[in-house]
Amino acid sequence: MSIKPPQLQSMSWTTGSTVYELRYEKEVFSLHVAGSRVFAMPMADWKILAHIVDILDSSRTVSDTEKKDISPPAAITETPSQPAVPAKPANMGARWTELHDKELAALWFRGATLQQTAEGIGRTVASVASRLVALDIVEDTEAVYVENRTRKQKKSDRIS
Repeated sequence: MSIKPPQLQSMSWTTGSTVYELRYEKEVFSLHVAGSRVFAMPMADWKILAHIVDILDSSRTVSDTEKKDISPPAAITETPSQPAVPAKPANMGARWTELHDKELAALWFRGATLQQTAEGIGRTVASVASRLVALDIVEDTEAVYVENRTRKQKKSDRIS
């Protein structure tokens, strides 16, 4: 069963000083509060949740005069197709392959920083640091970050 992606890619609203955003990303809706992802669910799960809310709402014995109109906040706006926050790295969450490991090692041994290496292979800085340790290229994560600071310092010394 194929679910058609919604037309709305993102919507946001503000309550008090807190900004809420609901984003549609790769067949998953995620709720972000103050810029941080709180949770995510596939569209099918959202439909189940909406159905449960409908059942609960219809089972209540509240008179029509007591019901309050529940409508989206006035501040909901459709955002442009460009995400407000940077996109996730291309390989984030993907299994490491032998090719990824070789690319990682090549970049690291050429003297790239963690950030440069992460960008080069589409991973996060933390995953690159962890993988360097897992491959026994560096002894531990502390040593990775110490080496990274040294590399950054050398690059800034060359620039100045």
